[in-house]
Amino acid sequence: MDFLNGKIKTLYFKYLAAAFGSALITSIYSIVDMAMVGQYHGPEGTAALAVVAPIWNIIYSLGLLMGIGGSVLFSMI
Repeated sequence: MDFLNGKIKTLYFKYLAAAFGSALITSIYSIVDMAMVGQYHGPEGTAALAVVAPIWNIIYSLGLLMGIGGSVLFSMI
């Protein structure tokens, strides 16, 4: 893949499709997880998952941020 001389539009849509697919799969997983927890653990389990989900998203986002930023810094060395 030629990042410097390739067509920007093609590269953009290729990475857009990958990011969109990843977000879609994560969303489906979250919905199914919430349904399963609600089915087997009732309202208490669903409430616990609703409390933990934003915390998990913050931890996941920070890890992703540090991973991507670290790889950029590492590649500049």
